Amino acid sequence: GRGGGGGGGGGGPRTLRDYQQIASKGRKSPVQEVKEVKGDQVQEYLVMYVNRELALNPPVPLKGSALYDTCSNPTTLCKLINKSVPHTVDLRALTRISPSATASVRREAMEDNLTLVTESARAIGCHVTDSTGELILNKDPSTINSFLLDLIRARVVHMPGMEDESANTFSSAAMLFQKLNLTRAQEETDSAAPVGDGSDGGSPGGMEAVPEPSSSSRRGG
Repeated sequence: GRGGGGGGGGGGPRTLRDYQQIASKGRKSPVQEVKEVKGDQVQEYLVMYVNRELALNPPVPLKGSALYDTCSNPTTLCKLINKSVPHTVDLRALTRISPSATASVRREAMEDNLTLVTESARAIGCHVTDSTGELILNKDPSTINSFLLDLIRARVVHMPGMEDESANTFSSAAMLFQKLNLTRAQEETDSAAPVGDGSDGGSPGGMEAVPEPSSSSRRGG
């Protein structure tokens, strides 16, 4: 039989804590020298991640509050949770909100949906508190930044081979972004000569850093 939860010895670690315990006991991989991300750059990386993973069109601008408008939407967050660990949330479980619903009915439905978001995030190892849902609903930037970073951390944690990683990998935003091949446009221009190829006509730099999803299917040749 395939699928299902791994019984006995075969099941891999399922939460961030499981992985951190393994990482702290296992061999320490030498940590690569990575430039730490400055606070004001974190939002740009998060915007690039959201745009890339959800193929948003038009994309969320790198600056401003658009990221927090987009990521206060429970459907968006459920899709991002499923990017971290596929099939975690059934989107059909979200309460649909009628355009004609009153403000109080809309808010109640949003709160129900955000409860689904926070419980699903907790199930894949993210840190959430009783107030996380309400703070996301109120578009609180630091809560949404932390939540998105936790989703990215959960994704990296569940990538193959992470049992052998140093625990430092999971605590460094720069390492997490590097694992997902997220690169800011400025860094690319600093490190590479400009190529005036224009093949893609104006997509913002860094959005297309990863040509294929993390679970790359290799077909032996």
